[in-house]
Amino acid sequence: MPHVDLAQPLLVSKSMMTRSFAKDTLIGFGFVAAALGVLIGGQVLLLA
Repeated sequence: MPHVDLAQPLLVSKSMMTRSFAKDTLIGFGFVAAALGVLIGGQVLLLA
């Protein structure tokens, strides 16, 4: 059973998935940070 033929496409797709996953994580983190900023800002305004 040839392992190289199977492993090569898997490695390529895995690296591509990792790259897009990192991008999605950064975008998601940005959204979470913005939401937290809004929530904290709202709390401060309510308390003030």
